[in-house]
Amino acid sequence: MDTRQQIAADLVEFFVAKNLAQVYGSEIGQGTNKIGRTYYTVTFCRAYKLDGVVNIYGPNFIQIKWQGAARDLGRRGSEVFRSVADAEKFLWAHFV
Repeated sequence: MDTRQQIAADLVEFFVAKNLAQVYGSEIGQGTNKIGRTYYTVTFCRAYKLDGVVNIYGPNFIQIKWQGAARDLGRRGSEVFRSVADAEKFLWAHFV
């Protein structure tokens, strides 16, 4: 299991534990961007309120996208983080 895949697995556990996998669970996927770079995705959601995805390009480049009610954030947005710890702090502060 590579580093990105481990980060994705850890995020699934986090989302399930924090009730952010309500509708369709929290799933791991894989994608490819326009220039051919692969990344892992992890989905999260709250029924009728929030849908989101975490794109993991590497341990130093993690993107979080969301749509729906997110306390003090806009209805839709995207943020990039340079560490897993910073991404988890953001998720904790705004979605838990």
